[in-house]
Amino acid sequence: MGIPRLTGHLEPYMVPLILGYQTVNFSEDLVKISTSLTPIIIDGPGLAYHIYNRLLAHRSAYLKGLDAIPSYGEIGRAFITYLDTLKSHNCHMYCPFRFLSRSPMLIPSSSSHIYFDGFLPLHKGPTRQARLELSLKHLVKTHDSSPVGFSIGAVSRHASSPSWIHEQLFNSPLSLPSSHHHLPAPAFLVPAVLDGLAESHYASIVDVVPAEADVYCALAALKMGGTILTSDSDLLVFDIGPEASVVLLNSLSINAFDGDPEAGSLLKANVFKTAEIARKFQLPNLHRLGYEIKTDPTTSFSETLRRTKTPVADP
Repeated sequence: MGIPRLTGHLEPYMVPLILGYQTVNFSEDLVKISTSLTPIIIDGPGLAYHIYNRLLAHRSAYLKGLDAIPSYGEIGRAFITYLDTLKSHNCHMYCPFRFLSRSPMLIPSSSSHIYFDGFLPLHKGPTRQARLELSLKHLVKTHDSSPVGFSIGAVSRHASSPSWIHEQLFNSPLSLPSSHHHLPAPAFLVPAVLDGLAESHYASIVDVVPAEADVYCALAALKMGGTILTSDSDLLVFDIGPEASVVLLNSLSINAFDGDPEAGSLLKANVFKTAEIARKFQLPNLHRLGYEIKTDPTTSFSETLRRTKTPVADP
């Protein structure tokens, strides 16, 4: 998912941003922070897989093989916990397409807007089929590597304790033992998360859209500004306007406020302000740059940037 090496090339141009805060004392510093917070738009499938990988990394430290794979229930509960954490940190979230006038209906701290894929474009069919075939190969390899095959209930036998979920979802490194790199993700991971959301207090603000979720995330950001939370580097090349930015989920962290855990915490991230990055490169946007990197990811960035600025010859 995403454009290989694009994130690495753009990482030097990231800027730190405070997405939210949780504290008992509202100081002058927090007044400045609260006025600088931007609305948040969530790429639902991206967050679902991000949470799955976080849980898998944690469980891989003490479980082997299929036992390390979290259950659908665990993934769904962790997704809700993640949203609750955003909400508890006073993140400004909104429903981008639920308004009657030219001004968006802002709903700070009370809800989020989460987009999920509801339609696969025809040109993505071969890509999706290739992913399914690769997942099947991983499943067969995992089965063949186990001398006893599958054990009944292996996936759900070890439930995750809520005491560590908060830390694992945000601050722990994403590292897996080599033996777990090819474990297949649960086949119905995203539908299971949607089922959990449908029964939660976030049900009313989840949208299954008639396209891929990243298109709607970008459109919402372009119309209203804000920060997109995603794991998909494709969103770095969308036109989201000068008031919007992109945060890759693995950069989010929770830090003690003023170094004192009892004083509260800050939700921090590294942000790609793609319109500003394009201006630094003297480009109208990052479309062509993304195309050039995807076409030849092994070329140096300086050469890729030179090609990007070269006019396209008429056919």
